[in-house]
Amino acid sequence: MSMLPETLEIGRDVVDFVKPYFELFREDGFAPALSLGLLVLAAAFAVLFLLRYVLPIRWTLWGQARLIRRTKDYQSFAEQFDTIDASLSKHRLLRHAWQEFKETLILPNTVLNDERVVRNTARPQDYLNLQETRLHFRFFRALPNIFVGIGLLPTFLLGFSVIFCNTRNCARI
Repeated sequence: MSMLPETLEIGRDVVDFVKPYFELFREDGFAPALSLGLLVLAAAFAVLFLLRYVLPIRWTLWGQARLIRRTKDYQSFAEQFDTIDASLSKHRLLRHAWQEFKETLILPNTVLNDERVVRNTARPQDYLNLQETRLHFRFFRALPNIFVGIGLLPTFLLGFSVIFCNTRNCARI
């Protein structure tokens, strides 16, 4: 029973600490300013995502696809295989997936005078896909939930403080 006054004192300290922040909600321009701040933060994350991930990845994939599209047929792909292999192995984004897919390829045997065609035993999409490139973007996928949480937190805190003050007969926030 002797800890009860200490516990109540901690509660009063928390209320005294939080009360000035709730006073901000009485200001007429606070809610629009908070909304604008969240909108600017979301726009900043969108620009960061575009510049850091989308454009470099798109540029890399476009260049590699252009290199492969330049081959006119199966024979020209086999003739340029070493160049394509070196190019795809050079980029961190595609390196792992390409190495795994390359293990499924049957390269032409020049000793046996095979037809100069590279054959595959597995479909390329089994290896060259989003999971194999390790593009998960966990932080950016979580951002909508984070913004909802940021928006709801003041609402619930304000509601709890009003309920707490009404039951304790303290001055309204």
